Amino acid sequence: MKKSVTLLIFLFFGIGTLATEHRKADGDWWKKVYGELTWQEDADVFRAHQIFNNLWQALQPTTLNPPRLIVIPESSDKWLDSWALTLPDSSVILVKSVLDLSFGDEGRNKEIGDSRLSFVLAHELAHLANRDHEKTGSTMLFQSMLNRDEARVAREIEYAADRQGLFLMTMAGYDPKTILGSNQISFFVEYEEKVRKKIRSVGENNRSTEYPQTRERARKLRQRLLIFAGELHHFSEAVRWYEQRDFKKAAVGFETFSQSFAGREVLNNLGLSYFQQARQRVISCQDMNLKYTLSTKLDIETRAENLKPEPIGVIKEKMHCQKDGQYKRLLNLAKKQYLLSIMKDPNYAIVYINFSAYLITVEDYPRAVLEADKALRKNKKNWSALNNKFIAFFLVDPAKNKTKAMKQLAAIPLETASYETARQNLSLMVGGEKTGMEAEAFPSTNDLLDFLKK
Repeated sequence: MKKSVTLLIFLFFGIGTLATEHRKADGDWWKKVYGELTWQEDADVFRAHQIFNNLWQALQPTTLNPPRLIVIPESSDKWLDSWALTLPDSSVILVKSVLDLSFGDEGRNKEIGDSRLSFVLAHELAHLANRDHEKTGSTMLFQSMLNRDEARVAREIEYAADRQGLFLMTMAGYDPKTILGSNQISFFVEYEEKVRKKIRSVGENNRSTEYPQTRERARKLRQRLLIFAGELHHFSEAVRWYEQRDFKKAAVGFETFSQSFAGREVLNNLGLSYFQQARQRVISCQDMNLKYTLSTKLDIETRAENLKPEPIGVIKEKMHCQKDGQYKRLLNLAKKQYLLSIMKDPNYAIVYINFSAYLITVEDYPRAVLEADKALRKNKKNWSALNNKFIAFFLVDPAKNKTKAMKQLAAIPLETASYETARQNLSLMVGGEKTGMEAEAFPSTNDLLDFLKK
């Protein structure tokens, strides 16, 4: 069993070698020689392209040219000694066999199958991100290692791609436990057996066995994961500091953690920590856009909770109205992190809630409406996004939009976390601070609306 577990974390998806005399670095050559399976004609190929696109999105921002995935038929097996190759022209070649292995049998469970293939593809994208073809030349990418020096370089390249590939697939939302969990041993053992057998059959002069062996690569990857486990406390500590409203320490924690794992949620939380610091500096300002309680969300998924509402505007610390250079710097830092988070995953609803709060703060109300709408398109009952949208809508033209904005805020259900936020904002819209009419005077937001109709 122990030996099998060691086999678990291999990566045989490394620098492939051609068994023929043709060693081409152009994806079009592969399509011409072996043919291509397109996503329109094969459901598994379509699935592979979806995974590939998700991984590419998670790799952002990057200066790399957009890569392309080319899936070639199983009939090419007899000519090749690898099922996954990376080309200098940013093409990633997959043999259909690796899709069948990833998605077949137990892999027909979508989560497991997608995670298996995501590791293969993430490993290959790591080679592109590291520009390994620039370090070793195209022959390094496609030739067997015929001497020990080449083999040593290949091992280091593969170790790096192993680590980065595992992190990248996790950032893209795939489950690393399906790669590292003991119940997945059969997948890796089967892959190793098939690929090793193929390598031996390609030709007597092939020296691909000089690539890092399973046991050593597993040891290296486990070693890195142990180190990373020790870094996880930066995220949990940052969450704790945020919850204690020490946003400066929270930003330091999230920034530190982002150096190891720049996932969408880390960048979102880092931007939110900067944003909250900026808002603290203007808590006493009387500007209309700064009075409202804007919905924001801290993503604390790593603490076994998906979302936690964290409305701003209820900070009790007595501060001056400091719309100074530090305030502007913090807002710019928040904007940068939000945009990076969006680049990682344009479908991440949480960041649009926070970005809309930022836009209201900088008085870009029309765009704030648009950004909140992006979250609402994912879920029309995203009450935090609705709160921000109609605050921004109101602020575009208070006289014209007041009634509609208040009706929308009043529709936020009592049982939601955004209900109290809506009550506070309705009180402000009706002039609570100037007239002495506080939100607490009304049992529900509908009672407040009834008052307004009188």
